[in-house]
Amino acid sequence: MNANYGYQLYQAERIMNRAEVLSADAQRGRRVAAVTRGGRRLARNSRASAAMAVNAIIAVAVRTPARAGQARPGEAARRVAPASPPGR
Repeated sequence: MNANYGYQLYQAERIMNRAEVLSADAQRGRRVAAVTRGGRRLARNSRASAAMAVNAIIAVAVRTPARAGQARPGEAARRVAPASPPGR
């Protein structure tokens, strides 16, 4: 329990007039708008970073020669049927 507990109870139970209610609503709206803007900025930055990372991975994969039995990105894997023994 903190030292201002009695005052906090008084503030919580006190009836607010119309101007205080409108002021509190406006303040909450400004806070939500600020949080939303920050979230959008983070999402936009993370999408850009992810796209750059994917493009870099593809560029490296295209420049690297494929190992035996592996297809390069964007190419279909070539399946070679095993040779059947003669007479079958």
